[in-house]
Parts: sequence; structure tokens; C-alpha cells
Amino acid sequence: PDGTVALFDRFRANVRRAQQANVILPLPATSVVALRLLASLADRALAPRPQVIYLDSAHEEGEVLLELGLAWAAVAPGGIVFGDDWILPREGYDGDGPVQRDVLRFAELHASELDDAFGPRVQPMRTLGRARPGLFVSYLSFQWFMRKRPDAPD
Repeated sequence: PDGTVALFDRFRANVRRAQQANVILPLPATSVVALRLLASLADRALAPRPQVIYLDSAHEEGEVLLELGLAWAAVAPGGIVFGDDWILPREGYDGDGPVQRDVLRFAELHASELDDAFGPRVQPMRTLGRARPGLFVSYLSFQWFMRKRPDAPD
């Protein structure tokens, strides 16, 4: 009734039609389960680490931080982790939200692993602001971006 199955089927059909099935792995699982699976497969050399991970978290403080930690462990050095809802507007809203607080907290904890040169390299493609070293936010979409340094440990 909510369209989830139809949406997933459409996504898989689009992946096949674009001939990208060999590089895109759709996982119908919670983010925690999927991220742990990806890291486990990579740790056992059964699959490469993903180059890009997109998070659409549940907007609960702490949950975003948990998902970010799992995504960071799974993504390849030089890979990108990004997500949306940097600021999720709502009536009477004044200040930052749980996504923003957790992403900022994560960026602070992992500052030495963040590629601060990432933003200027992609600046011509998007309107990005630098929220802190290594953390960039689109002014247009309120998506946030972090790139793991290529020399960061696996």
C-alpha cells in the first residue's frame, strides 16, 4: 500500500536498464544491517568497499551518528558519504536539528580522516559551503558531504 515494493522494483529495473547492475547493489534492509553487511563482505575480501554511500537517516539524535560510523567503516578510502536533511525545517523551528548535530559531531571525531580538499574540487558543480574542515553542505539541496581521505586506513 505504501509503494515501497513498486519503488524498489522500479529502482532495480532502472539499474538494469542503465547497465549498472555490476556496480550497484540494492539492499532491501535497514541501513544498520546493510552497512554492517557491506563492511563484513569487504573485510573478508568478498566484495569491494563502496565508493559512495548515501544516508537518509531517521532524524533521531544518536541514530544518525550510529549510521555515519557504520557507513564510514564500510566506505573505501577516497570514498564519499553523504546524506540529506542538514536542516529539516518545521513549524516553529529555530536552530539546528539532530541530523546536523550528529554530522557535526562525527566530523569533529573523525577530523583527521576527512578530505578537506574535496569541497574546492567540486565547487564548480554545486553550491557548497564548508561547515567545518572536511564537511561540506549544499546551499541548494541541504545535503551534506564528506570524503574519506585516500590515505585513510581501511
